[in-house]
Amino acid sequence: TLKEEKDAYIEMIDKDIKKHAKLSQHEERILMHSFSTQAVADNSICIPFDQMEKMIPDNASLVFVELTLGGAVKGRVIVRLDKNLPNIRENIVKIFSGRIGPSLSGRELDNYTESFGMSNLPFSQIPVTPDSNGRTIAKQGDVTGYFKAGYLQVISFTTAAPPKTYDFTPGWCVFGNVEEGLDILLECHTNRKRDVIISDCGLVI
Repeated sequence: TLKEEKDAYIEMIDKDIKKHAKLSQHEERILMHSFSTQAVADNSICIPFDQMEKMIPDNASLVFVELTLGGAVKGRVIVRLDKNLPNIRENIVKIFSGRIGPSLSGRELDNYTESFGMSNLPFSQIPVTPDSNGRTIAKQGDVTGYFKAGYLQVISFTTAAPPKTYDFTPGWCVFGNVEEGLDILLECHTNRKRDVIISDCGLVI
């Protein structure tokens, strides 16, 4: 377990800038929060990223977001990534951990514009879950991304209740499913007249 008297962080140098990702505990799991440039206390425990990276399997499959509704934290949503999409999963893990791209933290839910292309994954090869019309189908709890010219533009959580599905145009891809916190997601969706913000995100190790 993580010691409560000292904060623990993962430390890395990115383009000569020192970044830290806080570690915390969620039941029996360790959460690695998104990297940021925020300064940490001198007595904090800092673990070099190259040491911690060994604990993150190549097929890392759990990420999380913390949702804030109207300024009040509602809780965490844990997402299991699709194991059959290795290229997408690798980059989604990097986005949620803050290692690449604009941070998800502080962004409005369902509104994310990414400025990099998926490695070795041209738009014509984006995997989809199509119906007979070639459109992507997503059921409740599915997490989808919209890709344009090989770039990730939007990350979206599907809230439609079964058996109804969302019918997306080509370019959408289902890359994960909510494993924990669907009730939080549904509450936030029901109250969309108030701002729903991703206040925190990261990996579940």
